[in-house]
Amino acid sequence: MKTSNELAQIRLQIYETIRKTSKYYSRSFHPLFPTIFKEILDGVVIDILGRRYIDFNSSRGMLLLGGNNPRLIKKYREMVEGNGFNNLPKAYHRDYVDLCEELFKIAPIRGDKRVIFLDSRSEAIEVAIRIARWYSGKKMILGFTNSYHGLTLAAQSISTDTPIKWRRFDPAPGFIQIPYPTCSVCRLKKSIGKCDLDCLNMLENFKDMGVLENVSSIIMSPLRNDGFTPPEKHILKIRDICRENDVLLILDESRSSPARVGRWFMIDYYGIDVDCVVISNQLSSGHPLGVCITREPLLNLEPDYIEPDIGGDIIAVKLALETLSIIKDEGLVERAERVGRIIEERLRDLSRELKIVNTVEGKGMYYTIHFAGVKNIKNFTKSFVYECFKMGLLLDIVRPGVVAITPPITIGEEILRKGLDILEAKLLEFDKLLERQPT
Repeated sequence: MKTSNELAQIRLQIYETIRKTSKYYSRSFHPLFPTIFKEILDGVVIDILGRRYIDFNSSRGMLLLGGNNPRLIKKYREMVEGNGFNNLPKAYHRDYVDLCEELFKIAPIRGDKRVIFLDSRSEAIEVAIRIARWYSGKKMILGFTNSYHGLTLAAQSISTDTPIKWRRFDPAPGFIQIPYPTCSVCRLKKSIGKCDLDCLNMLENFKDMGVLENVSSIIMSPLRNDGFTPPEKHILKIRDICRENDVLLILDESRSSPARVGRWFMIDYYGIDVDCVVISNQLSSGHPLGVCITREPLLNLEPDYIEPDIGGDIIAVKLALETLSIIKDEGLVERAERVGRIIEERLRDLSRELKIVNTVEGKGMYYTIHFAGVKNIKNFTKSFVYECFKMGLLLDIVRPGVVAITPPITIGEEILRKGLDILEAKLLEFDKLLERQPT
């Protein structure tokens, strides 16, 4: 038990760290939680004051297996205590080959495949765009509204998730967006079951106008950051349009793969194959990594055409191999589907009761709550997440009005249910506050 003087010194350390971070670092960096974490267990995070928090954040989902998986820790130690590090641009390495072969077993791509390892999601999206243009000879890239794909120029040019990122930003030419199918809150006021894919009319119009003749690829996240997923008939229609017009279908599965949604990839629910798929840091349990897997011809490039400085850090590659092995050995794909149903049932029951909840979206162990009917939605969302934090629950904010539940897929069911209890209590509390707001 710490003395009052020791606790005061720790609080001062937290205050000084926050103050200096705010002073030294970019102001765009604003952590959600005003504390310093020192230890991550399986589904629980402990700060330097010894306070424990149920982890429904898992570093924005990147710590797929939590922060202290014993097999990953052992792998780290083996690398640190070994004979140094090298990366693929410098020499061949067996681990890169092994990771290729493991990814090829699960990738939603038919036939022969190739892969390129990079150092972030943004780089992987940039490469996907570049090879689509190289392979097709066409320059235009088509994406979907309110999607996020990264921070580099091309990746940001096809991203429209939050308005603030477009302030004083001049997008690269050749990028267009069409509406993403957010069926539960359809912008065209259609009801589920009575939809004629009207949100795809723009794509059909592009076809009739000859625009698709200049489109090299369509980039889509089958699980968007805010939890929306397209209905099956929508994505099948996109697949058909791509095939009919020689357009490549590129999927950004950085949020959903591997295993988080109860399948290796979100697209596995639809049973279709694609031309290219991008995955990222979840694969390497939080270590910087970007992976672009394609049909063989797309990466059949001349030497030096795409040559990253690092191209998949060996630490990330080894961790990715171990992560895939753990997922398979422990049946975590199936577990994510089963445990995800606990989250879904609890959230959907609440959404029917509460005025404060507009919709619940997601799949597997990635779900989002969309708030409605509140004033100053930005402050409201921050207040809700902060109040949950004070009660010992860590959530994530996708954007104002949307919070995400992304626990590690290894979280214990008892801990998960305790976290859902806290979440429910706070939702009920804030719902009552909403009822008392003057109209």
